[in-house]
Amino acid sequence: MTLLAQDAVIWDEPPEVIPELYTELQTNHLPGARFINDLLGHANIPQSLFWFPAIFFTSIGLGLVGYALMKSLLWQAVISGMVMVYASLMTDGGIIPFWTVAVFAIEALAIIWTTRQRPVP
Repeated sequence: MTLLAQDAVIWDEPPEVIPELYTELQTNHLPGARFINDLLGHANIPQSLFWFPAIFFTSIGLGLVGYALMKSLLWQAVISGMVMVYASLMTDGGIIPFWTVAVFAIEALAIIWTTRQRPVP
């Protein structure tokens, strides 16, 4: 690592992990998360490989339940979006990055708008 004027940090070679790059994956406050994280650690499986799909599948599953109950794509999108917002705004930084919610919102609005223009048979 080389220090230049104004305390700017320049790396001669990339570090293995850039400090404070990610603030997500704060899961220890969830029920059962310490046990799951210990299992993942003993198996040398990155936590993100479990938690990211778990949140997205939970969001999809609850959205499908909402769609089955309400028969509305709008309610499906709202429920799935609420799960993602909750997961990204949890204490200590959340589990998933908030930008994933923005991408989901754009896609959901586009699908809802398209189906209102041309109803799905």
